[in-house]
Amino acid sequence: MMSLALAMQAIVAFNLVCTGTLRSGPIGVALPEEGGEPFAITYRIDLSSGLWCSDPCSATESVAEIVDGAILLRDQHRPSGSHVIMFTPRTGRFADTLNEDNFAVLRRRPCAGR
Repeated sequence: MMSLALAMQAIVAFNLVCTGTLRSGPIGVALPEEGGEPFAITYRIDLSSGLWCSDPCSATESVAEIVDGAILLRDQHRPSGSHVIMFTPRTGRFADTLNEDNFAVLRRRPCAGR
């Protein structure tokens, strides 16, 4: 039986189109869905090279990890905050969470691979 990580690598390359609501505000304060701004972003993911980019793909980054059925595109942690971008192909769930100092930006929605 092929592991999920190997199965995802067999997909090789795909575009991930995500649309939804971007919410931002101070950390520790509820960010209501209806108060957000619309967003649309396309990620281009190439698992064979281990690289990805997003609109307009002016630079590529290494895929951080494939773990527990999820593609972890970015997993950055530093003293001032963190930035994590994750996609779960099985469910289509996408999460982009940026925490910088005491401010958060959240993007979460189902996405479609193309």
